[in-house]
Amino acid sequence: MNKNNILIIAPHADDEILGCGGMISKYAKQNNIYILILTNAARGNKDKYSENYIVNLRKEAMKAHKFIGIKKTFFEDFPAPMLDQVPSYLISDTISNYIKKIKPTKVFLPFYGDTHIDHKITYEASIVALRPFIYKQIDTIFCYETLSETEFGIQKNNYFFNPNYFVSLSKKDLANKIKLLKFYKSQIKTYPHPRSVKGIEILSLYRGLMSYNNYAEAFIKIREYD
Repeated sequence: MNKNNILIIAPHADDEILGCGGMISKYAKQNNIYILILTNAARGNKDKYSENYIVNLRKEAMKAHKFIGIKKTFFEDFPAPMLDQVPSYLISDTISNYIKKIKPTKVFLPFYGDTHIDHKITYEASIVALRPFIYKQIDTIFCYETLSETEFGIQKNNYFFNPNYFVSLSKKDLANKIKLLKFYKSQIKTYPHPRSVKGIEILSLYRGLMSYNNYAEAFIKIREYD
């Protein structure tokens, strides 16, 4: 991969690591990687998530991103888990403003078939913002998989996560992905929960098996331009 501006759009903090942590480890030194996190759960579910909880979560995110060399992280405050109650044009316009600022060549999105409504809305709003006649510098758009969301989605027709692009990972890349997840102390779970260290290891091994690598991350390349 030549030097690029890479934008990862995540509905929630930690989705970017679950879906792209290995890719980030592999390419962060040679590329400018930006992360946009769209939601603030304290704005959508105050009974469960306090403002202090979000402050702590964002500190965890920034520690992880600093460790791996993220160029810049952006946080928005759309309510979670309530993106479907926000006018979609507002989300698309917000994403569009970041695209104008960052000028990415490659963009990574959550999978449209994920169970979580915020993931679906993030994908849909992003696709509207990423129309090719507006931003010609973008050459590739990918969907990433998010453990505990992608595998439990609707497994039929085009909603099945059927990867067509794999990023091979070294042992160090996998170790870095696990380190990144561990920064999210408030989010990491114990096995057999999918969002666990062992869950990450198993999926990386399986995607490696699919692509004849020791370890890998899988993506769906949904749009590519020459």
